[in-house]
Amino acid sequence: MSKEQIQIDPEGDVLIIIPVKKSATEPEPPKSSKSPIERRFICSKKHLTFASLRAAKIFSSGFKEATKQDDGFHHWKFDETFDDKAFDLVLKIIHGKTREVPQRLDPDLLVAVASVVDDLQCHDALNFYGRGWISSFHGLFGTNLPKEMNKTLAQSIFISFVFEHERLFEDSTKAAIRFNNGAVPTFELPIRANMPSHIEKKRLAILGNLSNGLKSLEYRLLDGQLGCNQGCTAMLLGALIQGMKAAGLYPPRVSPQFPFLILDFVIHSLRNTQSPTYFSAEKGSGAGKYSGSWMLTTRSHTAPPTASSTTPVSSGLFGQPRPPPTARPTPPVSGGLFGQPHPPPTASPTPSVPGGLFGGQPRPKPSTPSGGLFGSPGNTTSSGPTAVDGEDDPALLVRHSCSLRDLLKPILDATEAEIVGLKLADYSKS
Repeated sequence: MSKEQIQIDPEGDVLIIIPVKKSATEPEPPKSSKSPIERRFICSKKHLTFASLRAAKIFSSGFKEATKQDDGFHHWKFDETFDDKAFDLVLKIIHGKTREVPQRLDPDLLVAVASVVDDLQCHDALNFYGRGWISSFHGLFGTNLPKEMNKTLAQSIFISFVFEHERLFEDSTKAAIRFNNGAVPTFELPIRANMPSHIEKKRLAILGNLSNGLKSLEYRLLDGQLGCNQGCTAMLLGALIQGMKAAGLYPPRVSPQFPFLILDFVIHSLRNTQSPTYFSAEKGSGAGKYSGSWMLTTRSHTAPPTASSTTPVSSGLFGQPRPPPTARPTPPVSGGLFGQPHPPPTASPTPSVPGGLFGGQPRPKPSTPSGGLFGSPGNTTSSGPTAVDGEDDPALLVRHSCSLRDLLKPILDATEAEIVGLKLADYSKS
């Protein structure tokens, strides 16, 4: 093991000591290996105090770093939190050694550089380079931000804050509000403590406003303020409750907390909620609230004939009841064997002569209903096809154009408009 010394400024008077960070996948080097355990950067105190607010405070105070050691250098030692390669880049830029500074950095190294910049408080000195590195990742950190609260999204929040990239900072925090489902993870990045709490606070506020809007819509449907008739209103109300339950917003909570609810999921779930197609009679439907019409065909609701003391009137050619017989002279009653009239018919009903295909007239039904089992009058309702159910059924149906989506759209559009990122100017670098 060795200590590697790097001259950033050959005439420097400060030794910045950085332990070499081992990768998690890097194997343990053998004892005879010459891999350095730390890197020592010879830097200029003048350049450091000019570019870094933290360096200016340290070297002007009573800290031990302000006093030179026996070797003639100020010793400023950092822990393994920082990447030695990132420190090398930052120190070269501070000292004006920019020839070897790359135009592009991989995301992890860019985050490591941002960590060094934020700790040294040298934002102004690195701002130009940082914004250039971010621009090289425009596709990664711009239009293609992750659609989940993962490490990449947390990194974009951090680097955009350090290098003061307003658009990326607002877009990244907006995505965090939309796709997070609780306490915002920082993935051990030095993100300002109030940023995650502000993101979560905005998420809960937006979900609360959305829930209140849906409750208001539910109450309006319950009061009959929406929908063109009672059936239409009931259909819309049922579809709304089902949609709210699918989105995780029903039943309403006593305490308006929404753990594990992702705002993006809730919005998409409600936008995909559909109400069924509803048909009703044209009468009672709101004018202009329906389109298309359907004529209902006549359906027979006739029950099969049962045994009855009254013989039904026979049907005509097309199954319709024949009209009652017209008045005609009553033929004289023929005499009996000795010229006496026949006695009146007994109580048993006289069967009617069924009408033929071309129409023998049936005899008229008895005018007096036959007695029931105990002499009470029997049922006078004919069991034939003259008894038709559903006489009040509408002959014309219309399809309603009322839609739950139309009622939800303004509520969801207002929710979308509320999802805005945090403002960079609201957060201090100190």
